[in-house]
Amino acid sequence: MVTCRDCGDVVVMITQCQLRRCDDDSVHSLAYRCPGCGCRDVVGQLHVNEIVELLDAGMSVVPWQRPREVHEARYAGPTVILDDLLDFHLLLEHDDWWRPLLDH
Repeated sequence: MVTCRDCGDVVVMITQCQLRRCDDDSVHSLAYRCPGCGCRDVVGQLHVNEIVELLDAGMSVVPWQRPREVHEARYAGPTVILDDLLDFHLLLEHDDWWRPLLDH
């Protein structure tokens, strides 16, 4: 039994679930689609006993990796504020909106 965000507690057939392991940190999760509403959800960070039970039930592990962008350096500049967004919006009102950007 799993808990759907919209439907509450639902029973999902084991054949409709996927045991996933992140290759980056070896954390296991259980992915499923709710039979009631069809939404896809994940039960994260399973306990070792839960993983063993799922493997004993015949589930195979599907490995996955985080996107490469996760490991990229983060932008270290100033925070974008609403005034910046307004300035950009006003800039887009002109056909040559991109010219001022070349000066920076």
